[in-house]
Amino acid sequence: MNFPLKIITFFLVIFFLLLQYQIWIDRDGIQSLNAIKSNLEDIELENQQLNIVNEQLKAEILDLREGNEAIEEIARRELGLIREGEVFFRVIDGQ
Repeated sequence: MNFPLKIITFFLVIFFLLLQYQIWIDRDGIQSLNAIKSNLEDIELENQQLNIVNEQLKAEILDLREGNEAIEEIARRELGLIREGEVFFRVIDGQ
């Protein structure tokens, strides 16, 4: 091998090793990729849970728009609604 070819080969090997360092060891390499993947999994799980809550809220909104029964149930539970002619019994625990 002649001398210029040895120099070019040497620099190519050094360049290759630097690239390998950046991929495997540097903070922006594989370690960063693994951290991002872990973060992505956490976010996807949170999104799935929020989608379930959203579906429940959509169903409740649909019930409220379509029927008076859901509105009456909420009024009874949260506001203490008693219709005319109904009898209200309050049970007190005798501790």
